[in-house]
Amino acid sequence: MVSTESAEHVAMQPLHPNVVNAWRISRLIWAPIVGVFFGVQEFALMTGLKKAYPLPPYLVTGSLVALLIVLAFILPSMQYKRWRYAIRKDDVLINYGLVWRVRRCIPRLRIQHVDISSGPFQRMLGIVSLNLYTAGVVGVVGNIPGITAPQAERIREQLIGTTVEHG
Repeated sequence: MVSTESAEHVAMQPLHPNVVNAWRISRLIWAPIVGVFFGVQEFALMTGLKKAYPLPPYLVTGSLVALLIVLAFILPSMQYKRWRYAIRKDDVLINYGLVWRVRRCIPRLRIQHVDISSGPFQRMLGIVSLNLYTAGVVGVVGNIPGITAPQAERIREQLIGTTVEHG
């Protein structure tokens, strides 16, 4: 049974502020990769059109990379303000999204297992991601991307009642 508390009256928790830096680093890594891909496409177009190419060389690619870099600094802060979660008595509520807003409610009775993961930049920033899996669904159903490891362990214990011994 899903909790009858409305989402507006639940104390929603924010992510750890370091997640903003993790998102920025990720986007800043992808900007030149996308630039190389589009640069190759633009080179092929310039070569194919010979002297009829109407723009200065690599103007489109350079503009795209510049836009991606600017967005890498702006979007993570905006996303952080929208990301909230709550572990309620009967379910887990996750709210996120800028343009497409998502309010995900995952019944606790359906949660089968919980994974805690972290990439190199997350570890450097002291945060982890908590992934929720439910019965009858392949893959992650819910994700809380920027919380501390002790927080993640407490939530896992709360949801599935298992502790992990470190030692």
